[in-house]
Amino acid sequence: MSEVRAVLGLALLTLAACGRSTPAELASEPRPVTVADWRARGEARLARRDWEGAVTAFQQVLLQAPEDLHVRYALGVALAHLDRVDEALTAFTWVVDHGPADREEVRLARQWLVEAGLRPGGEPAAGAPRA
Repeated sequence: MSEVRAVLGLALLTLAACGRSTPAELASEPRPVTVADWRARGEARLARRDWEGAVTAFQQVLLQAPEDLHVRYALGVALAHLDRVDEALTAFTWVVDHGPADREEVRLARQWLVEAGLRPGGEPAAGAPRA
């Protein structure tokens, strides 16, 4: 599982923005209204390692934009950090099955699934072009 944690750490670095918010900044954040607002909140929470906050925000995005590959991947990252393995498995499997093979999110999701022993390494994403 330490390899899985390493992959998640790499994924977090890939997704995270620079800087952290202070508690005062968090308290003054406006309530998200649009999908873009919820997505931005999720990304900010992910960058701060507020996994629960990221999950909540990304779930709100997916209610209105269920095909958002990046958000589904980011949700999987947050869920994995919370050790909600079954839910992370669902998110990462969706990413691998629905995303183009050349997307970084697909590559990292597949890597997580393989290292967690939950998917064979050579299995391409559904609908992905075959080499």
